[in-house]
Amino acid sequence: MDETQSKILIRKDSGLDKKMVEMHEMIHAMANRGPEKGTGFHSGDGSGRNVNEAVTQALTLGFLHPDISTEELFLKVKNGEIPTPYKSYVEKLLVTLVATGKDPNPITVKDLSRYYFAQEPDVQVVLLQMNILQKAPENVRPIIQKMFNNDFARKG
Repeated sequence: MDETQSKILIRKDSGLDKKMVEMHEMIHAMANRGPEKGTGFHSGDGSGRNVNEAVTQALTLGFLHPDISTEELFLKVKNGEIPTPYKSYVEKLLVTLVATGKDPNPITVKDLSRYYFAQEPDVQVVLLQMNILQKAPENVRPIIQKMFNNDFARKG
């Protein structure tokens, strides 16, 4: 990507790794459904911003660190070894994915893309939540449900 394109994508210096910021913004652009229709999990009406940013950043980190597990990624983000914007939301999302780790088919960061790039964000967030809840141990399901209701609510 040349400098001109970067200036279009990044309007101010965030102090974060430029490659990470560019990739994050490109993921948003790839999931854009058109004017007033939203991007990724962010609906045209403005809802879904927190889950959208968390998933976009988790995908970005997954692309930048393809050789580490979801659990390792979570720990590195939590410990500040991998700086990230939207840190609290990214941590919450990653820890829910880690909770699916004992299932024979855990949900990984890479799996998020099939939900993120779908055309109906409201349906995809619910499907993601249902799949996480189905694969997570029963004792942590209420915590995950509460997190989705509070932090990743579609409306509000």
